[in-house]
Formats: sequence, structure tokens, C-alpha cells
Amino acid sequence: MTHQAYLRLKNALIRQMREVTSSREAASRFIDEMGIRDLLIPMDPPIKKSTPKKRAKRNIDIK
Repeated sequence: MTHQAYLRLKNALIRQMREVTSSREAASRFIDEMGIRDLLIPMDPPIKKSTPKKRAKRNIDIK
């Protein structure tokens, strides 16, 4: 992350906190306007794999 991108992110988060803390839609709009969504949300999030324990719990029959 470059210093300029860091400053944009910092300023956007400060402004978001002050102006739109109660509305998720407004916060999302603001993030899009600033063009920093790619800094906050990864474009290709990692795929979560289920562990064997979790799969085993799902397959248990409740009688």
C-alpha cells in the first residue's frame, strides 16, 4: 500500500466515522465514492474449507 493510498483510506474512515456511522448503505456509498473498496475488501477472497470435525458434526443423525 502506498503512502497516498494509506492517507486516502485514513481520511475516508475518519469521514465515515463522523458522518455516516449509523447507516451501512451510506458508508458503502462513501467507500465507493472514494474508490477504496479494493483496499478494504479483497477482490478474490480465499475459499474457506470445511474441517473434518465440522463435516462429521453435520453427518450425525439426531434420534
